[in-house]
Amino acid sequence: MKETIRRELRQNLAAMRDGLRQELSVRACEVLLSLPEFRRAATVMAYIPLPDELDISPAIRAAWGQGKVVVMPRIIWAQHELRPIVTHNLDEDLMVSRHGLREPAGSEELSLSKINLAIVPAVGFDRRGHRMGRGGGFYDRFLARPQLRASTVGVTFSQQIVEELPVLSHDRRVQMIITDAGVHHCNQLVEK
Repeated sequence: MKETIRRELRQNLAAMRDGLRQELSVRACEVLLSLPEFRRAATVMAYIPLPDELDISPAIRAAWGQGKVVVMPRIIWAQHELRPIVTHNLDEDLMVSRHGLREPAGSEELSLSKINLAIVPAVGFDRRGHRMGRGGGFYDRFLARPQLRASTVGVTFSQQIVEELPVLSHDRRVQMIITDAGVHHCNQLVEK
């Protein structure tokens, strides 16, 4: 069932016109930038968008413009984990790694406890904040680390929100979801 939902959500993303994707990305970034959690954050963990993901580049550039520290994930394949690497630029500070993914080229790793806001991508989310990733479990492991005390924000297109996703014991939720349509605060009290 989970793979069927993932496939459908990925097909939705693939079918989106580039112009619409960019327009909706700009709207979502405006929502993200207006969040009190974003404005207060001294350190933001962002992601480097894949071609079909919501493009948060405007929010990343705004964070640098506001003097925030921006970290981005480097995948450590052998340990199946993400490490937050300080990044200063979306052009020179990135490298292409395994599977053609863009990752930070630098070596300055930041302690998880210093991250104030973690922006998390997904193929889709449900209304309770559960995410449907790409299947590797990297963000679930990252969000489960006890040193991470950041506010967690999922970012996706409004069409990628479903009523409910199948959940496994290791799946982690985000506290809120930002889309082109606004902010959805997830009810962290509801457990199944």
